[in-house]
Amino acid sequence: MKYRFFALPLALMLASGGASAVQPIEGNFTVSGTVPTESFSVIDPANWMSQTQTLNWNVIGTGFSPLQQKLLLKSTVGAITAYMLEPAQISSGDNVIPMQVAVNMVALTESPRIVLRADLAPPGLLVQFNASVLNPSTIERTPGDYAGTLSMMFETAPPL
Repeated sequence: MKYRFFALPLALMLASGGASAVQPIEGNFTVSGTVPTESFSVIDPANWMSQTQTLNWNVIGTGFSPLQQKLLLKSTVGAITAYMLEPAQISSGDNVIPMQVAVNMVALTESPRIVLRADLAPPGLLVQFNASVLNPSTIERTPGDYAGTLSMMFETAPPL
């Protein structure tokens, strides 16, 4: 008889514990990765190309500090060329400031230029990438938040 009085509260306690259990939470996220080809690759080792790069206003207040990063260029096919798909610039509203982009100390334009010779390309070479705001005295620096996209194309072709 004593056991009957304990069985009911025990059963109620177990039943209520199951009803208040925490619900599971599902989490989803995207992962990605690239396996470069053996014959041609342009890699940003620090993964900086997938992140917004900030051009800091320099401490003397005369302009933006340049952006300096590294690129790993490799081609077993031939020399590597690069060019801008559109003019390099940053803007804030109607205010536009031109930029200069250089890969391996070669200034890029909208025409292809060799940034890595064919004899240096097969093993791959870590080169400097620079993007800087042009500072001619004729460009007025209007206060504002400036942004832009640097669109580049890298190509390789067999030597002629």
